[in-house]
Amino acid sequence: MLFKPALITFGHQNKIYETMKKIVLLFLSVIIIYSCGQNSDSNAIAALEEKLEASKDPKDAEALLAAYNEHLEDHPEDIMNARYLYRSASTMWRMNRFGTATEHLKRAISEYYSSDNTPKAAELLSETYDNKLDNHGAATSVRQAMLTAFPDYENMAKIQDKMKADTLDFNGRMVQMSRDMFNPTTGRINYRTANDFILNCELFTMVNPNGEANPGWLHRAAETARSIKNFDKAIELYKKIYNDYPDSDRAPQAMFLHGFTLDNDLASFEEAKVQYDAFLKKYPDNDFADDAQFLLDNLGKSEEELIRSFEKK
Repeated sequence: MLFKPALITFGHQNKIYETMKKIVLLFLSVIIIYSCGQNSDSNAIAALEEKLEASKDPKDAEALLAAYNEHLEDHPEDIMNARYLYRSASTMWRMNRFGTATEHLKRAISEYYSSDNTPKAAELLSETYDNKLDNHGAATSVRQAMLTAFPDYENMAKIQDKMKADTLDFNGRMVQMSRDMFNPTTGRINYRTANDFILNCELFTMVNPNGEANPGWLHRAAETARSIKNFDKAIELYKKIYNDYPDSDRAPQAMFLHGFTLDNDLASFEEAKVQYDAFLKKYPDNDFADDAQFLLDNLGKSEEELIRSFEKK
């Protein structure tokens, strides 16, 4: 009887060992399968790249682009995606799809910033805006961001040579663009300039994400988007502020304005409620907390209903 507890304990230990062994083997098998899947994709992509290089056939280009996209969907965490997005953009260059090429390059930079291919993607992005889309301002913003973000990049001297000596810094250029955005005579906004302002702020902060002034530029871009009724873009930018720069002074305001845009501009009251609740939970003592609570209590009410509710009080 004295040895029974020890035997039971040993039995339990053995069972636990066998169970853990199965779990470890299962985990390893998943890793191996995942790795094999990635290797298989990489080999297939390499073969398609060689085929296109030899044939120059548009059909082979389409097949390669499809393979890149499939790999991105199946393996979103693979850092190799930065290079695949770059190569995808390069392929689109050959097909004169310059607008789509910029979207792939922006994705490569924003989603896989830690890749050592990011400076190269930023350089190609600037070249695309400069030489193919005739947007020299956007190209300059990318290059100015690169000066700070990648000072040791091998092609930096070449990039600096492409900027005119009398070019204002990013701050000066955006101040000037802000002035050009409004017609002082008519009081109307120039939509093209407004959209350029938004794009330049996005590009500059994307290529140099650690800039101290980034939350402020993104806030100005979001407010500009609201002023031209591009509410989806405004929300996208507000989210970027409080997600990417949660410790900035702009983060609480951006979170509140996200809810306010849903409420006031889009009449998406259920979504606004969720956003106001999230704001109040995270920033109960913020200057906008009382406003958020008031708006939350009166979601969906017309001006007449609000007036009547005040009269009753």
